[in-house]
Amino acid sequence: MNKKDVTRTITTIIGEITITRTYYEDKSSKQKFFYIDELLNLPKYDHYDPVVKGLAIKESFYSNQSQAGRIIGERIANIQELTNKDTTMFSIPRQSINNWIKSWNVNIHYDKNKSTPRTLYIMGDEKYIGCQDLDGDIMGKAFVVFEGVKEVSKGRRALINRHVFTCYSTHPWEELLDRLIEIYDYEQIKEIYVLSDGGNWLTAGISELKLETFQKVQHLLCLFHYKQAINHITTVKEERVEIFNSFINDRRKDYKDKLNTYINKHPHKKDTIEKKITYLLNHYKAAKHMISSSIGSSMESHISHFIASTFASRPKGYSVKNINKYFMLNDAKINGINIFNTYLQTYDKGEEVIEYNEIRNETSTIKKKGYLPIVSIPYLNSSSVTTNIFNKLSYFSELKNTTKII
Repeated sequence: MNKKDVTRTITTIIGEITITRTYYEDKSSKQKFFYIDELLNLPKYDHYDPVVKGLAIKESFYSNQSQAGRIIGERIANIQELTNKDTTMFSIPRQSINNWIKSWNVNIHYDKNKSTPRTLYIMGDEKYIGCQDLDGDIMGKAFVVFEGVKEVSKGRRALINRHVFTCYSTHPWEELLDRLIEIYDYEQIKEIYVLSDGGNWLTAGISELKLETFQKVQHLLCLFHYKQAINHITTVKEERVEIFNSFINDRRKDYKDKLNTYINKHPHKKDTIEKKITYLLNHYKAAKHMISSSIGSSMESHISHFIASTFASRPKGYSVKNINKYFMLNDAKINGINIFNTYLQTYDKGEEVIEYNEIRNETSTIKKKGYLPIVSIPYLNSSSVTTNIFNKLSYFSELKNTTKII
């Protein structure tokens, strides 16, 4: 039995659209369906067009979910003003955007780069992020992979072919290695330099990067942290300079003797000084390697701009069940992937893989199962959100042929 004139309201990029359609029932299987919904590939019980959802998800990684809801809501209202004088401002709820991200089945993989360098540099560090379902915080582990440094202007340098990888894992080095094998011909890499602050989880996993006997893997300690440890030993500027000069010029044994003299000079800080001396001596070789290297560490600024600004700049918590998806999408944004385009290709595809080539700046979809044609909104198959408004309206002229718009 069919039911006519069933209404559905959808928020689109040009405002709310209400359509009426017929509710069909298959005579043999008794399965009920809306033919128009299947024709347009619209998810069931969804009040938002996929274009709106894709824009909101993309914007949430450049600001936050609440701000993204306001920005996209304002954009919709501005476009709607062209066709409707009675425009009502609205904001997409933050929880709606959060639900869209959680229900989005996407897994982004990267094509191999066209060329593999002989020398590879890796910076690593961690950032603690508020958690909803743990007693403590989520320890996000971030890596920045690059092939060297180039000067882009006077006094300003940039990393060559930078690639960011972030994860929440007990085996971060294994996951990083999988990514490196994915984007490089790993056997062609002869030297790998790891720049870090010497944290236990960082130094413990460096050796895992060496897969071939001819490969050289070396740890370089960030001098900022090395000097910071010296500053914790003494607050006297002259003594700090004296310690660092001893590190540069003296043998390790003489340097150690020099450090130990400060235990007697500042007995009220004995525990702190002993702890910092242990740190300085444990990372003595790594700090020496950094001094002899032409590459400096910029990991602190990367953590601040790419991780903290998105996940820790506001008091909010994430679930351990979803944090790796947020990391994956944030990495995709940093690595140059168009999140909006990726969403339109995969929002209704179930298990889907998006391959991205950083050199060609192209995306391609690999289907795991059989699905309907790629994008539900016809005009988006060959256009972007910046398409002329008349092209957008042409989509709704197509709707009039099969539906009744109230």
